[in-house]
Amino acid sequence: MNVYLDSSAIVKLYVPEAESPLVAAYVRGLNEPLPFSHLHEIEVKNALRLKLFRKEALSRPISKSIRTIDEDVGSQVLKRPEFNWVDVFRKAD
Repeated sequence: MNVYLDSSAIVKLYVPEAESPLVAAYVRGLNEPLPFSHLHEIEVKNALRLKLFRKEALSRPISKSIRTIDEDVGSQVLKRPEFNWVDVFRKAD
């Protein structure tokens, strides 16, 4: 895994925001699956649902984005990195 995108950048791939075209261009240039941890999944889906709660987006597009994320995980466009969470949090601490 040579690249890491923050959850806020991944959100921009699934809902239109000002920086979405820049993030999409960067990801297209990687030519490899985008690392997407379980923590990313929680944060990204929560951010999408928060947009709905704040009335920044409509229900159907958010639901479609969440389904697309699940499909992208299944097809490994978004790839789960293999690491031990205990080791990750220990090192972070």
